[in-house]
Amino acid sequence: TLGNDPWNPDKEILMVSLGWRDSDGVLLAATVDLGHPLGPFREDHLSWMEVTQKFKEYLASPKPKIGSFLDFEFLWSVLKLEQEPNGVLWDIGLMHHLFDQERKNPGHSLKSLVWVYSPYGGYERPKDEYLKEHGLSMGELEKADFDIVADYCGKDSYVTYFLYEVFLDLLREKDLEAFYQQHTAEHIKGIAQIRLNGCKLDLKKASRLEKEYESEIADAEAELNC
Repeated sequence: TLGNDPWNPDKEILMVSLGWRDSDGVLLAATVDLGHPLGPFREDHLSWMEVTQKFKEYLASPKPKIGSFLDFEFLWSVLKLEQEPNGVLWDIGLMHHLFDQERKNPGHSLKSLVWVYSPYGGYERPKDEYLKEHGLSMGELEKADFDIVADYCGKDSYVTYFLYEVFLDLLREKDLEAFYQQHTAEHIKGIAQIRLNGCKLDLKKASRLEKEYESEIADAEAELNC
């Protein structure tokens, strides 16, 4: 995507990448152009519409969806493609958090987890080196070489699927798979809907609680400083 703000009308989805295992058990990944200025659909609007429609059909299907920071991906899908993802949402960071809540180093991010649970740590280096060499930021991927961005996206989905399989086994060992599907996965959609629709707030009560907690915090700090 272009940046981290799906509400910005100038920001779009550049590519999508899908990972899966084929019938022989080989882990594969494929990157599909959805709007990169240097991509194959730049001058072929019909093909772009066809591919986008196919991807929307996949999002609408009951097939499980696997990713990292899926509440973020949920927002992009709804705001840019007008399609809410269906099926169980398997979020790598949340899966890891469920069986390792105290992990602070490396944390629960994809780029950190690959170093601990896979042999693919540092897979993003070619992209980072390219951006640094050309003075570009992650928010300027539309200016980067198409093959560099496509390669990075493909690796992203590849390692995500790899970690999904590792973490699913660990959840099953701890008898947490059903809990994740019934509770954790549903919270992803709930959080995304709150970000989309907002939530009602009792301002009078919030103001009262703020003053109440400020007083309690001040008393606790004074006691600690004694």
